[in-house]
Amino acid sequence: MPYVSTRASGDIVYFRGAGRNVVVLNTPKAVSDLLDKRSAIYSERPVLLFAGTILGFDKATALLQHNKLHKRARKYLSQTMGPGVVKRYWGLQQYETARFLQRLIHKPDTLLHQLRL
Repeated sequence: MPYVSTRASGDIVYFRGAGRNVVVLNTPKAVSDLLDKRSAIYSERPVLLFAGTILGFDKATALLQHNKLHKRARKYLSQTMGPGVVKRYWGLQQYETARFLQRLIHKPDTLLHQLRL
């Protein structure tokens, strides 16, 4: 990268501290170049061994690495749960809330079962 510096005066400063690699973006242009324009190249998600591998949630959208599968999953999630779409579910949510409250009024001791916990 042409504007990477080990001095504290460059657009991008890199140093190693406390056993970790640290990159400091000092200008809006550096931030835009690396985080907006090239985010797919530099982004990486941590692998959560317990949640992903052991419990089997490795295909959950939130735990996917940045790749084609992650991009497709986010697209589908946005199509079904995006801000413009969830308004369509309002009527169903109202209906199901009323049903839940009716069941709870008649059998309050079944709260945990009603919540499906």
